[in-house]
Amino acid sequence: KLEKYWKKVFKPLKNEEIEITNITVSDNVCTINYLMPYCTSSEEYIFQADIDKEKAVGGFCNTVEEKANEMIVMIKECSNIRNLF
Repeated sequence: KLEKYWKKVFKPLKNEEIEITNITVSDNVCTINYLMPYCTSSEEYIFQADIDKEKAVGGFCNTVEEKANEMIVMIKECSNIRNLF
């Protein structure tokens, strides 16, 4: 039941830049596996399945934003590769 609920909550991300590959609930723990743009390795967001919807969505957004900022820094470093020679 909770798994269906969380799949419905995160459904707006379907066909968006952040690709959710799997949502599972086990022992009251929800795990969301997702791909960031241009990435081949899956990321994971884990939370208590019975928490408030806003807290779960807010936590997911914070996690994705943090990862995106890390990616931006890495891309900027790559764009300066000529300076390493």
